[in-house]
Amino acid sequence: RPNSAGRDSAALEIQKSVTGVLSEKLRAANARLREHRAAEDRAAVPPQRRARAAPTFDWRPFLPMLAFLDGFDRWEIDELTQDCAVFELERRGALFNAGESAGAAFLVIRGAVEIVAPQGASERRVTIAGPGEIVGYLAVLERRPHWVSARIRESACLLELGAPQLLRHYEGTTGTSVSLRRAIHRSLLQALARTNTQLIRLI
Repeated sequence: RPNSAGRDSAALEIQKSVTGVLSEKLRAANARLREHRAAEDRAAVPPQRRARAAPTFDWRPFLPMLAFLDGFDRWEIDELTQDCAVFELERRGALFNAGESAGAAFLVIRGAVEIVAPQGASERRVTIAGPGEIVGYLAVLERRPHWVSARIRESACLLELGAPQLLRHYEGTTGTSVSLRRAIHRSLLQALARTNTQLIRLI
């Protein structure tokens, strides 16, 4: 068992290092992106707080079909999402704002979330996250405030992964933890590819 524990610890550190490398590359690419003007630049829109509502449909059967949870066993999905809040939010409702502490990440079950980066009196759309994508997770993992804002693009149903729960699984050695880290790496690679494509277009 000591050897097994050592291997688990070494694998965890390697996977966390991969997350760190990818997040730094993404942060650097986004910094370069903000140096160039883009058609996505627009006047900043004040955040609108809207009340969360109970889901209007049975969302549970949709979880195994979501891209972020691809590769998770059913029991791993249950373990990751146990006791998580699920809610609906109307269009233009603010999910979180740049500068706020990161208390949770949000998995989009239905609808769409617009991610925008503030730039003084203006803002820039970074991306639109649809069903199966997760938002806000990087600030949770890095224990930093959000550097972007998220608001509802289309009325959405979201699953809230609280920071303590997300970090516990991310830093664990269970099968759920391994699947979660792989899913986060996929999300980071997709975000990096998307950012690099935008950067190439602007340059």
